[in-house]
Amino acid sequence: MVDPVPDFEFKFWRTDTRSLVSALLLAVGMTVTMQIIERLDTIMWGGVIPAWGIMLTWPFLCGGGIMFGMTGAIIVAEFNPIIATLTATGPLAPLWFICNFLTSAPAALLTRYYKIHKRKEKLGLKEMFVIQLPIQGFTGFAALLAVWIFLFKFPIWMVIGLWLAAWLMGFLGSVISFFTTRSIIRSGVLT
Repeated sequence: MVDPVPDFEFKFWRTDTRSLVSALLLAVGMTVTMQIIERLDTIMWGGVIPAWGIMLTWPFLCGGGIMFGMTGAIIVAEFNPIIATLTATGPLAPLWFICNFLTSAPAALLTRYYKIHKRKEKLGLKEMFVIQLPIQGFTGFAALLAVWIFLFKFPIWMVIGLWLAAWLMGFLGSVISFFTTRSIIRSGVLT
């Protein structure tokens, strides 16, 4: 059995300095990681699918929403797209404004649901998967689906294959996200 994420105080709109600075540092960490990974995705896949990007952004995007509420979700989600677009990390860089927000905002909303409405003190691996995979996987990939179908005009079999690959990378990202979020909350940095 995997230990759950320890209990932590969840506020939906955090405005304290510690939370804002922590969310900004998380955003900077994500941006540094994505400067390398987005270029790798562009080299490997021609910028069509951010496979490694999906796997490695989820710990940051979900962590921001889970630990810092909607304020943190917005900060973490929107910092990287600004830098990615300015430095032209890949052809889909402007799309990250939408994809990142549609991935991190549901994390904040669902954490609020679990912590306030269901009164869950600790989030287990199952809750983290429910927070991340179905909801965020659908909302976060919706913009990618639209680009693949309407802009790139890929055949349906290719869109389905890319979508399944994105879900696989999202699953791996969810596992990483659970362990990193749990480690950060356990460390006591947020208290």
